[in-house]
Amino acid sequence: MANYRDDVQELMDLISTLRGFPSHPSKDVYGRDTRVDFNTFDLQWSNQDDDPTGNEVSEIAPEQKDDFNRIADSIEALARTFAKKDSQV
Repeated sequence: MANYRDDVQELMDLISTLRGFPSHPSKDVYGRDTRVDFNTFDLQWSNQDDDPTGNEVSEIAPEQKDDFNRIADSIEALARTFAKKDSQV
C-alpha cells in the first residue's frame, strides 16, 4: 500500500506545479484533448477555467505542456491501477 501512497504523493507534487498555468474555457491550450480539474484544500485549478490571462496566451511554454502531459498520464495510470485493485486512495 505504501507504493500507492507514494504514487499519490508524487501526483500531488506534480499538481502543485500547475499553480499559475494558463487555462481557457473552450480552447485546448495544451493540445491534449484532455480536461483536468483539481479541487483540494490547497489548489483549485482546471485547464478549462475562465482565465483572463489564458484567453490571451497564444503559446504555452513547452515545459508547461510537458508538466501537463505528465500529470494527465499519472492520473490515468493511477486510475487504471486503482480500478484493477478496486481499492480506495
